Amino acid sequence: MDNAFLSQANFKNIEKVNLFLDQLTSTFEAQGLKSLDYCPYCGLKETDGTRNVKGAVLHVHEACVDAFINKVSTHLETEGKSKEHLIQSIVLAMVGGVIGLIPSIILLVFTGIYSAWLFMLIPLAAFYGFKKGGAQKGSYVMILIAIISLILAPGFMFYVYYSDAMYYNVLFSDYLAVDGIRAAFIKDMTFSVLFTLISLGVSWKQIYKQTLGQIKKDIEALKK
Repeated sequence: MDNAFLSQANFKNIEKVNLFLDQLTSTFEAQGLKSLDYCPYCGLKETDGTRNVKGAVLHVHEACVDAFINKVSTHLETEGKSKEHLIQSIVLAMVGGVIGLIPSIILLVFTGIYSAWLFMLIPLAAFYGFKKGGAQKGSYVMILIAIISLILAPGFMFYVYYSDAMYYNVLFSDYLAVDGIRAAFIKDMTFSVLFTLISLGVSWKQIYKQTLGQIKKDIEALKK
């Protein structure tokens, strides 16, 4: 839709809804915009159907909707199978994940502690790196981001304890043989995995809506 603008407002208070709509209407009128009274796909009036697009009921031409669905479906069918720039995107996703780990490293270096909450930056940074690579963002992207995140976060904790063992010039196995250290290692590794899973859950919606999977879902919603 190149000739329409959709806006949503999520308010429970009806007074706030009315105030928001009044302000929005005034702003649009000042810009020369008006309520949509034509098909957003072709710009012509005398529509013959309606569609609910992300909560907004639009008057459309059924033929325009069918043509749009066929066009996007064909694009998804061809582009979704494309492997162009895939290796580059995977590499940049790994680089992005490492960059997302940097705040945790900085905090550890300067304070001697780490925050598992910072692990939430890893999947978002990894996905940003993947996008920069230019590959198609298929449904598999979430699996890739999850794998990268679940390698980097626990790997970082492992490196911390391994570095401590090297600092004290003892074998890593002997270092973990100390009861207190072994218990702390197990706890930190568990928390790193747990918080990484939480971060993946939190960022899933933000990442998924930028993938081909979300586009397919939107197209299915257009069909009657």
